[in-house]
Amino acid sequence: LSPAMIYGSGLDEIAEKRSDIIIDVGINEEMACLMAATMSRNGLLPIVSIYSSFLQRAYDILNHDINRSNNHVVFLVDRSGIISGDGSTHQGIYDLSFTTHLSNFIITMPRNQEQLSFLLDLAIKASNPFIIRYPKGNIKLLPTDNRILVPYKWEEVLPISDINILSYGPDINEFLEEIEKAKKPIGLINCLFIKPLDYDMINKLNGKTIIVYEEVVENGSLGSLISDYILTNNLSIKYIHYSIKNIFNEGKIDELKDVLGLNISKIIQDI
Repeated sequence: LSPAMIYGSGLDEIAEKRSDIIIDVGINEEMACLMAATMSRNGLLPIVSIYSSFLQRAYDILNHDINRSNNHVVFLVDRSGIISGDGSTHQGIYDLSFTTHLSNFIITMPRNQEQLSFLLDLAIKASNPFIIRYPKGNIKLLPTDNRILVPYKWEEVLPISDINILSYGPDINEFLEEIEKAKKPIGLINCLFIKPLDYDMINKLNGKTIIVYEEVVENGSLGSLISDYILTNNLSIKYIHYSIKNIFNEGKIDELKDVLGLNISKIIQDI
């Protein structure tokens, strides 16, 4: 199901080859999500492809018609994170702020094509509403690393150290490159499951410093969920959070990251 985003989200090949399984409802995000809820109630598995910046238009449906009834709907949330070229209205930085509190939702973001396949397979087999976020643009295809991924567990990309970066999505790949280039003993954790949290991993980080990095607004983010857990459980973790204050942003990605203090190379240099 797509609210007038088939070509924008690169689904045109599916539309051409399998027109029987793709429905474009026009510019109506609420209709796409309400149809998905109804299809799920009737034994079908709907997959909704939607831009992050337009998902808020369907918030009422997400909450009352999908979350409340725990309907199995898979969401492919395109253009997640900071993007270039579409102005301040299309920045995909708000979706976590209004989905992390939806009790039945699972929220994820892969860092490469292997993890995308893993998460899509998991989403199809799940019984909950399931979000897979991904950024705008082409993703560099990385060599297969054959890492063993465990459902609902975070990936320890670099061993836990005194200082540890926690992030998700393709930003993890940039952090890995910069840490290896700097030759610094920094741990790197891929939080590919933004919700639910991997509590076992957070407990392992007790006594350490963690730096949570994400291209979303601060409120309702992964970092805010982690900080709540740290405070509630009285953990001895030094917590630093790189995110976006609730302001409107536009420009090229690299320029925006500099302005917002999210330049990954500089963050690693400053540690």
